[in-house]
Amino acid sequence: MIESRAFSPAAMPISPSPLRSRSFSLEFTRYAATSSRPEPTRLTVGDLVVDLLTREVTRGGRVLDLQKREFSLLEYLARNVGRPVSKTMILQHVWALDFDPQTNVVEVLISRPPTRVDAESSQKMIHTVRGIGYVLRAS
Repeated sequence: MIESRAFSPAAMPISPSPLRSRSFSLEFTRYAATSSRPEPTRLTVGDLVVDLLTREVTRGGRVLDLQKREFSLLEYLARNVGRPVSKTMILQHVWALDFDPQTNVVEVLISRPPTRVDAESSQKMIHTVRGIGYVLRAS
């Protein structure tokens, strides 16, 4: 008599081909689900507008002259509006560094945009969150 468990799917070896097709199907489904949402070309926080196509930043209709890294920092903060981001996260996004170089490069970089962004406005947008990092808020 043949035992019934010998023919159960758990006991049978699985060939790699069905696994590959299932894995591809899952990856394709995940890609299709994320690619159906259009990527924004403008990030707006209050009266601050970051145009990702022209790489132009305006606040209250006034164009701000920013350097490449300053633009990248503002873009990153605008994508994470209202959420504090740490120095390490900024280093990973703006410089593509995966370690803390133990320098004050982030502090120096973060000090520049507020002087330009908040120059002619009574409302400060870039705030320091003590012990955590920095946050961009509309109010």
